[in-house]
Amino acid sequence: FHSEQENIICYRSMKEIAQELAPHGFVRCHSGCLVNLAYVKAARKLEITLITGETLAISQPKRKEFMEHLTEYWGDML
Repeated sequence: FHSEQENIICYRSMKEIAQELAPHGFVRCHSGCLVNLAYVKAARKLEITLITGETLAISQPKRKEFMEHLTEYWGDML
């Protein structure tokens, strides 16, 4: 895990972690990456930009589902 305060090593599967964190706004954007939607600033094609300025890749297979979750999250913010 990468957070503002620290990096944490975890030995659980991504599937387990994704299921546990989904209710808290985390969505997989890539096979090896979960993103907190509250930190997404922009999404373009196969890339997202975080509010920290970092960019992350969105895999083609995960793109549709990720964008649906992001759209729903941003819609709820309005």
